[in-house]
Amino acid sequence: MAAEETIDAGAERHEAKLKTVAVAEAELLQHYRQERLELADSLLALMHLAEGRRDAARAGQLRALAARLAEDRFQLAVVGQFSRGKSTLMNAILGAPYLPAGVLPMTSIITTVGYGSHAKATIRLREGRTPIEASLDELPRYIAQASAIREELGVASASIELPAEILRLGFSFVDTPGVGSAILTNTEATLGFLPEADAAIFVMSFDSPLGEAELAFLGAVAGQVRQIFLVLNKRDLVEEREAHDVEAFVLEKVRGAGVLDPRVFALSARDALAAKQAGDVETFKQSGLPELEAELCDYLTTAKSQEFLLRIGERAERFVAALRSEAEIAERAAADRGARDEVEEGTHELFLRSEMRRHQLLGQLGEVIAGQLAELRDATVPTWREELLALAHADAELARSARKPAEVQARLDQLGPHLQDTIDAWATEAVSRWNVQLRQAVAAPLLAVTRLPGELESEVARCFGNSPSADRSEEDDRRPRLAAARARWTIIQPRKTALSRSRASALIDQAIVTSMEQYLAELDEAVARATTEWLGALDRWSTSALRDMAEHLRVRLLTPFEPSAMSELATLAQALTAVRDRVTSSEHHRSHEHAGHGDGLPTRTTTEPEKASGCVLCERLVHALFDFMSRYQFELATSVERRNAH
Repeated sequence: MAAEETIDAGAERHEAKLKTVAVAEAELLQHYRQERLELADSLLALMHLAEGRRDAARAGQLRALAARLAEDRFQLAVVGQFSRGKSTLMNAILGAPYLPAGVLPMTSIITTVGYGSHAKATIRLREGRTPIEASLDELPRYIAQASAIREELGVASASIELPAEILRLGFSFVDTPGVGSAILTNTEATLGFLPEADAAIFVMSFDSPLGEAELAFLGAVAGQVRQIFLVLNKRDLVEEREAHDVEAFVLEKVRGAGVLDPRVFALSARDALAAKQAGDVETFKQSGLPELEAELCDYLTTAKSQEFLLRIGERAERFVAALRSEAEIAERAAADRGARDEVEEGTHELFLRSEMRRHQLLGQLGEVIAGQLAELRDATVPTWREELLALAHADAELARSARKPAEVQARLDQLGPHLQDTIDAWATEAVSRWNVQLRQAVAAPLLAVTRLPGELESEVARCFGNSPSADRSEEDDRRPRLAAARARWTIIQPRKTALSRSRASALIDQAIVTSMEQYLAELDEAVARATTEWLGALDRWSTSALRDMAEHLRVRLLTPFEPSAMSELATLAQALTAVRDRVTSSEHHRSHEHAGHGDGLPTRTTTEPEKASGCVLCERLVHALFDFMSRYQFELATSVERRNAH
């Protein structure tokens, strides 16, 4: 009887605790929804102000920010230098090798991974072209650094949907290109994305721990993202004693870089992934990944919402600051002719400096392209010649195998059109490979040309004490793309007379060599023409983009705001400050509750079963259930068969 009363009392306490947790969850959710609505109203008001001033760039950025808020899209970026195992770590957390991984830089574009009932990939192209739906097996063709198709299509980004349980926590993983390699565009793409990240996993490795460049990149991440999870990967490559020394070294370096109270998760993503796939619980525990997963789950279930609101609010406040500082400049210019002349002359002078810089960069581009064309003729064309001969001779074997003159002639008639298809396929791949090399060679000056309008805006802001736009893409999708060169293969047909097999074979060989040399000459000319046209288009685009930006800035700084707009900006500034204060206060209050009072929402997955009431039977039952649920949860996460059965 006493045992039954103990069980009933324990059940009542458990039910009361569940009710308390449910109330806390409801209150947090209601609070989150209310603050989201407040932020949404502010963003929409800012967007209308920007549209009223015909500031399409800011209006578009605010529209995108509002859409992200509406979608509740929290972005957890995985960043680090190349070859640190970022993609492998994501695969280990997700439970399967979804993302391509390798020693060389694999991920070359921003790749977002979110929850979906079925695995699929969507490839987004530049210039507003229709996205491509692809399977995960096809993914490397579109995101890998060495992919010619990626360059040919102008792939901008990729998004993946996966039925991975951890993604149900309401966030998106973002796999970023590795920084620090010779591929400059990868580094720039990652640095350009950092303002978009709400939190980050910074991946280092035991085999090459935290050099100066990597430490500087960590500083850049810390300057943009408040919540950083530090991961030291590839623990399987070092001995235990060496591992402890490396961890101590990394912690010291991280503290020296100004990261407060750092925690480093030492793990082996490769071992963790293999263990999950094999259902090996012990190896998975030893891999070090469970500790990181527990911390991530804790953060994503408790602190994610507040961080998301703070990040959106910070960006909205930067927009308000930019508009208010412009309003002050425009007000002075309207009241004082000297101030107006200062704006006119200052923007024009900065434009001329940017224009001079543009000419220098285009000259560098021309020199690099000329050198690349020479390299194409000296190094690549001989390889192309060998590849073409092999293809042509392989196709010609069918004609050589004929025994009767009429049959030989018939097959020769078929050889030209058939070979054209083969050569077209070869040329697409060969020229695309060369285009990849060319783009890598011109990456630095090309990126500098692309960034000139944004740099002009920053220089004008610095000159007049204004705030630049809150966000600016590092690469304009309207920038001209290098088109693939094309040439036509024309095989010289022998005279239509009776031919012996030996004579036909000699004529075929001669026709192939002649046709190949003619084709290579035409292809070389087509490549040179394509690059020249691209450079000319880039010149015209950059001239227009820079001139348009200069005029846009001049008008923006000289056009007074309506009094109602000034009042609205002041109100929006106060509203955003109030949201920030409330969210910060709520975050602090919840952390305080979790630290000692125990009345708030639980913030960590427990690693031990809750103590029972003292009854031996209850205690054994609790431990048995805990052990079963722990193992069963792991099996659900790692076994498709178990999930299907469940």
